[in-house]
Amino acid sequence: MEKLVVSTTTEETAKLVVPSGSESDPFHKLAFFNPRMSFNRSVSSLALGALHELDEKFDKITLLDGLCATGARGARYALENSFVERVVFVDGNEHALELLEKNVKLNKLGKKASWIHSEFNEFLENTEE
Repeated sequence: MEKLVVSTTTEETAKLVVPSGSESDPFHKLAFFNPRMSFNRSVSSLALGALHELDEKFDKITLLDGLCATGARGARYALENSFVERVVFVDGNEHALELLEKNVKLNKLGKKASWIHSEFNEFLENTEE
């Protein structure tokens, strides 16, 4: 059985535990993390903040990070946007969830984060929210 080897990195406000070697090949690891998407995650977090500025209905929201992998996007949403009350992380990969749990603790997200081990389509079929 292949062992999950990890390293740490920082992406804007988030400290992340990620699979070692992701910077050169994010696609063939036991858990997925693509550092090349950092700019995309930055723009997404900024866009979420802009929505909050335009519409006060976005006050104290819960977000879903489906296919979360190591949780980089959801962690950044929670850290960079004070109106994000909670992020629900969903992934079917147990190795990814192992890293996600470390990232939640590392970034002190506490009650702002919960995670579910499930294939995303199965989660959507079985959720009531």
